[in-house]
Amino acid sequence: MLTPRLTGDRGSVLAPQLTAHTWAQGLYAAPHSPTMERRAWGHNIFRPAYKVVGGCTPMSVERLVLAVNLKAYPQAFTRYMDLAREARLLSERLSRVRIILAVPAPLVYPVGSVYDDVYLQHVDSVDYGSHTGYLPARAVEHLPVKGTLLNHSEHKITYRSLAKAAQEVKAAGKEVLICADTPTEAAAVALLGPTMVAVEPPELIGTGIPVSRAKPEVITSAVEAVKRVAPQVPLLAGAGISSPEDAVKAIELGARGVLVASHIVKAHDPAERLRRMAEAVEEA
Repeated sequence: MLTPRLTGDRGSVLAPQLTAHTWAQGLYAAPHSPTMERRAWGHNIFRPAYKVVGGCTPMSVERLVLAVNLKAYPQAFTRYMDLAREARLLSERLSRVRIILAVPAPLVYPVGSVYDDVYLQHVDSVDYGSHTGYLPARAVEHLPVKGTLLNHSEHKITYRSLAKAAQEVKAAGKEVLICADTPTEAAAVALLGPTMVAVEPPELIGTGIPVSRAKPEVITSAVEAVKRVAPQVPLLAGAGISSPEDAVKAIELGARGVLVASHIVKAHDPAERLRRMAEAVEEA
């Protein structure tokens, strides 16, 4: 298995100072390898002719995804049980949509006691040891979670850290949803073999202006970019998703689901908002 590298004198793709977006704007270089196609397919990336790193952790059932990121909103710590109970009821009733709740670490156990499709919002690329204040990625093997988010635009990490964290989480038998700001970055992180990739233009996050209507080309370009390098990795869309119709539009554009936050979590009735969006995705 080959390791992609950057051209020039910047060294390995795993250079610690590079984010996935910065790396994706570089070029692959494997001058001594016959398996590397020297043909650019867009965004200054050469199309690699090798498998994604470490394989991917596939989803158990091929369904559309509604991933809800509770972030660190005040409502996340006061209304989490409402969301967990509603997610459980919806999951028992709906067959085409998978609902994931991405929660702050302190809520893993209380939410997990009610609903079993829970993600962490972040883990760190450190090993077990003297790392006060960090959550080692491998520690997911001891937690009642299905997986974790990584590389959200509000918590970007270097490509080297991202690669290590994703590998550790997969080694623990858990899922990885990696976030990307652009189609270019979506392709870059898809090479790490995540369970899913979510593209979210950061300038639209939290604005109520949905990517599926304001920038539909971001979704279609990301779908195509990920398909070229890792066709088995589903792409989700997020940023500004503010109605069931926005979610359905994203799916019509090729996404396999949506990543949402404030529209549901900050609502006066989060459970009702979750129900409406889940039912819309179910019918998409």
